[in-house]
Amino acid sequence: MSTFSTIVGVSLLIILHELGHFWAARLCKMRVIRFSVGFGPKLVGKQWGETYFQIAAIPFGGYVLIDGLGPPPENAPLDPGNSSSFNTKAYWQRALTLLAGPLMNWLVAVLLIFCIALTVGFQQPNLQANKIGEISPNGVAARAGIKPHDIILSINNAPIRTWPELVKAIRTQPQNTIPVKLLRGEQLLTIELTPQKSPRGNYGVIGVGPSYQIKRFGLVGSIRISIHAVWNMFKRTTSLLWSMIRGSEEAQLSGIPGIIEMVSQQAQGGFGQLLEALASLSVGLCLLNLLPFPALDGGRLALVALEVIRRRPLPQRFELILNGIGGGIVVAAWYLVINMAIGNFLEPKLMGRRLGLSTLVVFLSMVFWGWVWGPVGMVLSVPLTMVVKILLEHTDLRWLAVLLGSASEDPEPDASAAG
Repeated sequence: MSTFSTIVGVSLLIILHELGHFWAARLCKMRVIRFSVGFGPKLVGKQWGETYFQIAAIPFGGYVLIDGLGPPPENAPLDPGNSSSFNTKAYWQRALTLLAGPLMNWLVAVLLIFCIALTVGFQQPNLQANKIGEISPNGVAARAGIKPHDIILSINNAPIRTWPELVKAIRTQPQNTIPVKLLRGEQLLTIELTPQKSPRGNYGVIGVGPSYQIKRFGLVGSIRISIHAVWNMFKRTTSLLWSMIRGSEEAQLSGIPGIIEMVSQQAQGGFGQLLEALASLSVGLCLLNLLPFPALDGGRLALVALEVIRRRPLPQRFELILNGIGGGIVVAAWYLVINMAIGNFLEPKLMGRRLGLSTLVVFLSMVFWGWVWGPVGMVLSVPLTMVVKILLEHTDLRWLAVLLGSASEDPEPDASAAG
């Protein structure tokens, strides 16, 4: 059930992004040609006013086609008399329409965090208690026999009432054997342990963390914490992307299936964690679309800014070629990720050996891309799959992970938990 709810949630984030573009375009009196839920061949559709609304065969995400933003023949060449075209609108109207998608993702993230804070609540360290929460498996405390939920009464004969007092008592005794009195259920115990010296400085650690408590916030507090939390998500994601661009962080290229698996795992912790994961992903979509890359919202915004600087429109052919190249790269990137997903999730194992780029993978690739693009996609899928094989073997794909917004830091276990 969590996987299904995750797929629906991620798809809704993409649809809401496109809905932001749709609403802004209609507000600026632009003609919206099509609003599609999903990709690929149309299943059902209906003309409603100037816009054709449809549900497509691949029910993941969607797109909006605005007059003046799509390539011919959907849109005719620039007509100065066409007042409903994107290209004939004022600079601020075009910028607003392009920004509306990322802004919608930002607002959705704020709303999700707001709902968590107001209803489910957040887990926060209980620093006013002296109860043990988490324990590092190989830490000093674990080896000495301390367990989660133990209540620390005293350390080195000094009474302990709060978590800061516990941390202070441990930090001042690096490599000194000290007695610790604790309460486990109704049993009073005394153990001895020797805090190890932290690799980060001359202070003691034993590898324990505080207990947690659920805290809910009122209306005003929920608004404040949701804005603050989303801003922190934005800064953290930006920092990660910049670190990967510089090459100081490793990344894992996961694509849609990897994103769904990651969010589904977090959803196992409950509805609140699912909403928090979707909020984080929504922030990632916001940032991804603001990148100044052709065919993305950020790239189109850069072209609008260039028009403002030049004080005259850019040649339409230049925009079409530039966005066509960028769109081709993005499509190729998605092709690569989907083919990787086919190999990783559906490739069988025979006689204990992986088949590599097997006949099954090529066949599934032909079926998928034939379904999306028809006979041309089916024919081209075979050589493209071979190109994917070469790319996987000879290319550093961290840049692609950044582009697709599916990168994650390699986790490093914290061997010295708080305290």
